[in-house]
Order: sequence, then structure tokens, then C-alpha cells
Amino acid sequence: MNNILKKITLSVATSTLLFSADLAVDTVGINLGKAYTDHSVEHNMGSVLIPHHPYKNYTAIELFTTLEAINEDEDIKPYISYTYSKNDDMKHQYLLAGVNKYYKHETLDLYAGVVGGYGYLHWDYNPVNNTTDNKHSVNSFILGLQAGFEYPVVEKLALNFNTKYLLHDYDTHLEPTTTESSTVTHDKTLFIGLGLSYKFGEETPKDSDNDGVIDKIDQCPNSVANEIVDAKGCAKDSDNDGVKDTQDKCPNSSSGATVNSDGCPIDSDKDGIYDHLDKCPNTPEGMEVDSKGCSCKDYDDDNDGVDNCTDKCPNSQANEIVDQKGCEVIFTIRINFPSDSAVIDDTYMSKIKELSNFLIIYPTYKALIEAHTDSKGSEEYNQKLSEKRAKALYEKLLELEIDESRIAYKGLGETNPIATNDTEDGMALNRRIEVTFLKK
Repeated sequence: MNNILKKITLSVATSTLLFSADLAVDTVGINLGKAYTDHSVEHNMGSVLIPHHPYKNYTAIELFTTLEAINEDEDIKPYISYTYSKNDDMKHQYLLAGVNKYYKHETLDLYAGVVGGYGYLHWDYNPVNNTTDNKHSVNSFILGLQAGFEYPVVEKLALNFNTKYLLHDYDTHLEPTTTESSTVTHDKTLFIGLGLSYKFGEETPKDSDNDGVIDKIDQCPNSVANEIVDAKGCAKDSDNDGVKDTQDKCPNSSSGATVNSDGCPIDSDKDGIYDHLDKCPNTPEGMEVDSKGCSCKDYDDDNDGVDNCTDKCPNSQANEIVDQKGCEVIFTIRINFPSDSAVIDDTYMSKIKELSNFLIIYPTYKALIEAHTDSKGSEEYNQKLSEKRAKALYEKLLELEIDESRIAYKGLGETNPIATNDTEDGMALNRRIEVTFLKK
């Protein structure tokens, strides 16, 4: 195991030093922290071999430097460090070399890497018998991994956090006593440190996509050539319609507009009013519209059920019966009776059928039948006679299959004359039926 570790360690350290020969210093720094080490020592107590794992923690200081990048992307940098750690009775020193791979994350520069090197461990006592009569030192080959981050504080100065996990390979015999000896086989060290780093030289901020915004703050690092970008390095969309300015043929679209792939507002019904402003989005093509995108077909100003385009009588009164052109339908029917009679003469049947057809054509209306008498006879008698006359027309309409729910009737007796009751002609006019129409 120790031979393999030595070969890997030598390869990492040698490669780093060769790469670094002609490279300029990029940063230097110092970290203060703790090193936690598990020492693996085997005690040979005569004929008995006793494994021993003394766990130690050290106060540590690390001096380090990184060199300029060795690759085109400028994110792989050689790393060299010297660490000195100490506790009450032991000192541990090691020199490491390796490479780090850097990753940009918003304001942080994250890194991870591999290191290798050489270490020196010194006891201020004899670890074989725990006496101070003889001090001991051993050397080791080291291989490990590290990770951390740099956080800019001010120009060129950054806060640095670093952690390492190291394997030390000793396989070294300590000086024996008369019957006792020990072998240090290997250590495992966890180092955690925090410090500062200083960056040399005038750094030219990198702008990988050549959009004028440096990579460090570029939130869209792959902008295409000649793209117009904002301060964050993203394609500019001045009117916020979702189409980049370089592709937007209508760069001043109003807020909320639905646009096509060219960035121009859509007018689905081609009435000249854009969809986001169009209150009547399905206007037939070619029809004249107002500023809301609505035509006369979409309005009925007098609420008569006939649109403005069709309405030839645009000022109909409320509840007025109108025809398909919006004009008032005037249907008059007057049935006169002989004196003291409630029988409808057959000569009125054609007029009654017209009334029936009218109700069929306009199903939202119902008929109110009102019957009258002259003043001959008592008021009580005339009231009953008028009710009989109204019911006579009601029954005629039922025979013509008009639903009873659409017909109402009442007698008004002699209370509403339309002519004088002092003459025969006047009384003949007062003996009548009148029909009016109401909305259901």
C-alpha cells in the first residue's frame, strides 16, 4: 500500500511543479484552523503487537499560493501550500502541491482539487514508553483531496475557506527500547481553515460570450453574437413582450399585448383592434368597428332585442313589442257585441286567427283581454256580462292552441267607455273587447 501511495503522491507533486515552472503567481494567502489527526501506531511489546490509535487535534496555520490557470477556460490552477500544526507535545508539518478546479457561483468562487506532498511529524516525548528521555520524528508521503471557496471582500482581497482530507503513509520504525519498539503506519488528517487571500496583477474580467457583460455577473453566459443585452447579460426585451429586441419588429408593443413571433400585437379577427384591446374578438371580417373592436352587431342601445345594425327604429320604448327590424308592432283587435250579448260573431274569426298567429311569432309576450259594456242595466249585471265577453275570446284562443299561461282576461263592466252612452252609436262602440300585450 505504501509504495502505491508514494508513487501517486510523487506523480501529483511532480506534475504540479513542472506545470508551475513558468507560471506567474495568481494569489497568495494564509489560513488559520484546526487539524484533526488519527495516528495509527503499532507497539511491539516483546512478543505482543498492540495497535494504537492516538487521536490528536492541532492548531494549524497554512500558507498557500495558487498560480495562473493552465487551461483555456482558465478554471484549473496549480496549488502549493505549507502547513504547520502543533499541540502540547507534537508538531506536524507538511508541504503540498496539487491542482484546483474552480466553479463560478454568483459571488463565490468554489474550488475542489487533489494534492500530494511530503510531511514531517515530531514528538516531544518517546511514544514507545511515553517518557521524555528521547524525542522522535518520522517522515511521510501524503495524498489527499481539498475543497473550499473564495468570497471577495474588497478589490483583490478575498475571504478563503479551505478543508482537506489527507492520508499520511509512514511505515517508519521508532527507536526501540530494550524490549519495545513501535511502527507508525499511517495517519488520517482533516484540516479546516479560514483566512484571507490576495490576488496579484491586473485581472482582465472575462466575457466569454463577448456581450459586454463580464462572466462574473452575466446571468445569460451564452448570448449569441451581436445580441443586444441588458446589464445582466441577457437578451434585451425593451417592451417586455417576450421577444428579444433583435427579433422584435414592433419594439414598442403596449403592456399586456399578446404578440406573435415577430413581437407584433395580434389582431385575430382582423378588425384593426389588437386582441388585448378588443372587447368583441370575433367580429366578422370587413365589418366596421369602434375603438373597442365592436360593431353595431354587438350593441342594442334601446334594449329591444334587435342589434343596432338591423334596428330601423333605434329608440323603441321599454317593453315595446318590436318586429325583426326593431320597430313597434301595432296589433289592434276590437270586437263589438250586440246589446246584452257575449257571443262573438263569426265575422271576427279571421281577426282572432291573426291574434293567435301574432302570439306564436312573439313567444315572449302574452295577451291581456279586457271586455267592456255600455251603461244599460245595473253595474253588477254589466260587470258579469263583460267577464263573459272576455272569457268568450279566451276560449277561442284556447281552441287555436294558444297556451292558457299566455292569456289573461278580465271584465271591466261599464267603467271605461270610449264614447257617449247617450246614443245608440255611442253605446255600440262601448260594447267591445280590447287586447293589449305584455312581456312574460
